[in-house]
Formats: sequence, structure tokens, C-alpha cells
Amino acid sequence: MNNSKEWIESFNLHYNNSDKSAPELNAYEISLFLTQAQDEVVKELYSGKNIFHEAFDNNEHIRTALEYLVRTESLNPLELSRIRNFTVTKFKPTEYMWYPVYEEVGMDTSTIPIVIPTTWDELNVNLINPFKQPNCRKVLRISKQDGVYIISSIEVTTYEVTYLIEPDPIILVDLKTDPLFADMGLSIKGKTEETQCKLGSNIHLNILNRAVELALRDYNPSNLEAHVQLNQRNF
Repeated sequence: MNNSKEWIESFNLHYNNSDKSAPELNAYEISLFLTQAQDEVVKELYSGKNIFHEAFDNNEHIRTALEYLVRTESLNPLELSRIRNFTVTKFKPTEYMWYPVYEEVGMDTSTIPIVIPTTWDELNVNLINPFKQPNCRKVLRISKQDGVYIISSIEVTTYEVTYLIEPDPIILVDLKTDPLFADMGLSIKGKTEETQCKLGSNIHLNILNRAVELALRDYNPSNLEAHVQLNQRNF
């Protein structure tokens, strides 16, 4: 879909064909369903809980679809501390990260260690377990609001992370200037301006179909199963 008119016409075509008695939806309501659908589709493509049963980095179709959301940051240490006999290196948090894709740390070793996400609750258990302790082949990573903490056996000098940002909403009209919505104070994810889908065109139809499914679920759940089965083929 190249513009808002195409999104609206395509949505209405699929929606009305699925249930002739379904109530008409306005541009704001369609935008809400499209935005929710986009978030769901992205999460499924990232996690591997999709028809391909593959995650982001294992499938070219998925990588193309989500390419716009990919960012990479290289971070320098903020401070060092110690826990037990291990080094804790703090890095500033990645402000826009939605989901991590790949992490790599730099340290004085000939191998590139694996970065293993963990929690504060798991940390003490892992540090006393010789099979889970950090070593030259692996480090532990804990994320908090104030920063990213890398626990390692050797001092870490850099931290690089590739991640997905949260997609912008799909908004089919300007909610501040459109006569139908101008005085209503509406927004989606805090935004009001008309915004096109920035993801790869190869998943636009998937987003559209999911949005129709969400609308049908809200209106008439009995029609949803047949619609979902029909659209499974569109991946």
C-alpha cells in the first residue's frame, strides 16, 4: 500500500467482504486496528512465532520486512565495579530499543564471547555455578532503567547492540487537522500526524489482514476463525 487511501479502501474491502453486517469504521478506528496489527506482526516475526517458525536473523523475508526498524549502537563504559570475583561494566541504556537482535562485547581475548541475558535474581546463582559463570567465552548481561550491566571475567571495553525500534503508528489522516477529529484530542502512541507504514511492503498485506481480524474479533467473533484460516496463505 502506497498511501492512506489505499490502506482505507483495502481495509474496507476485506472487512466488508468478511461480514456484510459489520459497522462502518472511520479512519481513526482503522488506524488503531492497523497499528495494533503492525505491532503484533512485528513481534511474531521477531520471535519466530510465525508461519515460518523462524526468527528475525534466519529468514530473508523477515529481514526485508523489518529492515527499517534495525538500529546498531556502539557504547563505551560508564563505570566499573566488582561482584564476587567478576567485573561489572555499566553502559548507558539504549533509549529506543524495543527488542535486541544481536549483542557483542569487546574484551582482551581471542574469542568473541556470547552475551547471555540474565536477571538480578539469577545472577548470584550463576556466579557460584562453575558451569554458568562468566569466562572468556561468555558474559552475562543485565538491563535496568539506568543502564546495561555486563558481568565478565575480563574487563569489557565496548558493548555493541543491534536492535529493533518500536514501529511508528499507522495513522491514515492528520488527527489535528481533519474536520472529523480536529477537536477530539485524539492520538495514537502520542502522535497525531498522518503516518504511513514504514515496514517492508512484503508484509503490508499481513498487517492489513491482521487488522481486519482484530476488527472482526471486536465486532463478531464467530466470523473470525474462517477469516484467519483464509489469510494464513498470505505469508
